[in-house]
Amino acid sequence: MKFRFDKKMIGIGVVAVLWLSLSIGAWVKPATEYSEAERRTLATFPAFDKDFPKKFEDYALDQFPFRDAFRTVKSVSEYYAFGRLDNNGIYLSKGYASKLLYPMSERDVNNACFKMTQINKSYLKDCNVYVSVVPDKSYFLAKESGRLSIDYREMVEKVQKGTPFAKYIDIFPALSLEDYYKTDTHWKCENLEEVSALLRKGMNAPASIATYEVKQVEKPFYGVYYGQSALPLPAETISYITNDTLQNATMYNAQTQKTTSIYTPEAASKDGYNFFLGGSVPLVTVNNPKGEEGRELILFRDSFGSSLAPWLIEGYSKVTLADVRYIASNVLGNYIDFHGQDVLFLYSTLVLNENLATFK
Repeated sequence: MKFRFDKKMIGIGVVAVLWLSLSIGAWVKPATEYSEAERRTLATFPAFDKDFPKKFEDYALDQFPFRDAFRTVKSVSEYYAFGRLDNNGIYLSKGYASKLLYPMSERDVNNACFKMTQINKSYLKDCNVYVSVVPDKSYFLAKESGRLSIDYREMVEKVQKGTPFAKYIDIFPALSLEDYYKTDTHWKCENLEEVSALLRKGMNAPASIATYEVKQVEKPFYGVYYGQSALPLPAETISYITNDTLQNATMYNAQTQKTTSIYTPEAASKDGYNFFLGGSVPLVTVNNPKGEEGRELILFRDSFGSSLAPWLIEGYSKVTLADVRYIASNVLGNYIDFHGQDVLFLYSTLVLNENLATFK
């Protein structure tokens, strides 16, 4: 009897072998603890309890063989083949990856203003208080590329009205699209001279850095949008500024209780942007022996403040950076001696629109 190949049976066989191989691979391969692409810890094999089915589903999805490759194939297909305007909320325009920011959340903006107001009432009676807003990349990209966008000026006006105790400093005119990383949320440290000049002028602070050198971090940088979009975007380079003042400045991290230099390559293994002041940490204090004695700055900030801080250190003897997303506001007095410093609230539109932590 002559054996005849059935195309349907061949197709079924190929699929069966493929899924059997992936299933075996899922059980055989060691569990991956951390996804560098997604910047998060992956699920591990769960304990046998009442939540086991749900936890096991999460584990199976996170530990699936070639997971990142399949995510990339899916994203490329949806974005390029099927013409989706965004993928996982991330879109591409002019070679830049950006996040959709729409609609504006009045509740979250008001909550951020409430937090700043409470901090001012609790600690800043004798301080010189300022506030500034950092636009995200969509400010430069969204409307021109046909994406929905918030009204940035409306958000700024709400912040100004919600913080009448602070002088608003407008840094929008000092920024352009080229001042941001293509694959990441943040702005580039080396491009912030004009921004820092506006902030210093607005705070009547010492003049901007006169001389500095720009250096590069050797490790290639893949920003947060690289992982979130799952698109094959090219690597970038992190650059930073340095001079004698910055090289002699020291940083104390209240969380780790360690003193280091202001640039922390050891913290950048999982996220290259953590090279700047250790990344998003609750509280750090930078001491500058070359700064004006008694002149201090307190910067309430999100992660954008990490790469801006080197521009603000010169001229101040101490710069304290507090991130109230990670430290309760009602304990700040235990760590910071408030006594007439310059105080700057600096938050990005992304954070203002996505719930700055509730005042505690």
